[in-house]
Amino acid sequence: MSELASEQQSAYVNPKMVSPFSWPNPLVDSRQYLKTQDKILSRADDFATQWLDRRQIGAHAAVEALRSMNRAPSPLQAFVEYQNWARGAAERLAADAAATQSCALRIIGEIVTQLQNTATASDQDKAGSDRRSA
Repeated sequence: MSELASEQQSAYVNPKMVSPFSWPNPLVDSRQYLKTQDKILSRADDFATQWLDRRQIGAHAAVEALRSMNRAPSPLQAFVEYQNWARGAAERLAADAAATQSCALRIIGEIVTQLQNTATASDQDKAGSDRRSA
């Protein structure tokens, strides 16, 4: 049997190899799991709302830039209007990148907290069962 097939088979046999996000996982308190999911979805919703707001601002800025360029008395002035629009577009792209990074870090933080809580609960359960059997 190939090494990859062996690893895949051991994941089904060894519960420690199974992803901590697979559902159901008896080590995860369902309330905490759902609370974490709610936080993650809330952060993603905030990110999407802000992204759409920036797109709307960009669309309005593009329309306004085109109007200004059409009314420009010279090609140089039209180019200045274009540059102003391009600067705003670049700023919105930078804001997108910063928001993406911030959102990803917050979501990763929620996941890490969930995993730490799961590990702590698992350790406490194991310690409690060890005390009971002793």
